[in-house]
Amino acid sequence: MKNRIVLFIAIIALFTACDNSNNNFSSTVESLEGSTYSSIIPCADCEGIAFELTLKENQKYESSSVYIGESSRPFIEKGTWSVKEDTLLALEEKSGTSKEFTIDDSLLVMLDQQGKEITGSLTDRYILDKQPLKTAERHSQWTELQKEGVDFRGAGNEPFWRLKIDFDNNTRFEVLDGDTVVISTPEIEKDSTSKARLIKAETESGSFTALFSPIGCTDSMSGILFTHRVIVEIGEETYRGCGSMITDRYKLHDFWTLHSLNNAEISEEAFLRQLPALQINLNKQQVHGHTGCNQLNGKLTIGQDSLSFGELITTKVACQDQDARELESQFKEALSETNKYDISNERLLLLHDEDTVMTFHRSE
Repeated sequence: MKNRIVLFIAIIALFTACDNSNNNFSSTVESLEGSTYSSIIPCADCEGIAFELTLKENQKYESSSVYIGESSRPFIEKGTWSVKEDTLLALEEKSGTSKEFTIDDSLLVMLDQQGKEITGSLTDRYILDKQPLKTAERHSQWTELQKEGVDFRGAGNEPFWRLKIDFDNNTRFEVLDGDTVVISTPEIEKDSTSKARLIKAETESGSFTALFSPIGCTDSMSGILFTHRVIVEIGEETYRGCGSMITDRYKLHDFWTLHSLNNAEISEEAFLRQLPALQINLNKQQVHGHTGCNQLNGKLTIGQDSLSFGELITTKVACQDQDARELESQFKEALSETNKYDISNERLLLLHDEDTVMTFHRSE
């Protein structure tokens, strides 16, 4: 009888332990669901990777990686997540690869490819806080700048300076306890050497040039992530900092390179001269560019989310390669079919109704 009682108590203890374990596991999963974690992790050949991970309630996840100093376009990964032994978060990417993190209260600690702790002087940078990345778009000043009519805003430290560009009106550059320069905003150009966008003018203080490159940039004091690196040159002085487009509409006012056509990715080898590209000028409601074989220019009409191209004039150089000729024809046809656009993750999508006909990346 005594042995039966001992056995019964042991069984109850086992089930209680299992029940507690299940409760702990369920609690861990619930605490992670719907959360976003982020950090700027080390990068071997760039200034850092702005990494943001969102764990969705259906145990699906989406991560975003911006290679700072290389591009402002995030690399998006999607897949499923699970919790192992109540202390380990595992991500299974659609490509078949995986990542693992240890769960430490409200933090995630990224592990190496072998699932081991990353050691060294940069260990702290592999710790993800339970918060979204600090980006310019999420800053409290964003709405205020939009109300002011600012289309692009840049800033820097040591000394503190600010740049505000209204593409329809004026550009204002000011240095704390220093000079202020106001000019009528000139046409945006592309620097032939650095590929940066630039505006330039002559002022009483000397030649004024503002260059902004879409390669990602973090503010040295606030740690906020911006989409552009900014250099302002005025007279003999040079100011360096970060910036971002403020107005959604003027995010379109830029140089774009074709990435995919009719859901097929386009490689550089497909065209002998260059990939098809567009320069969209909202001030003049014009488009200039290249079809891969010929120059093009024409008019465009833009609304809230609508975009259509008028008759496009192209040069008459024949593509030497049959495949390139076919792609050029498809590219021009897709432009004629476009009636809507969308910009997300620094990509331009041209659509016919709800169908994406082409995607473009900002020229970098």
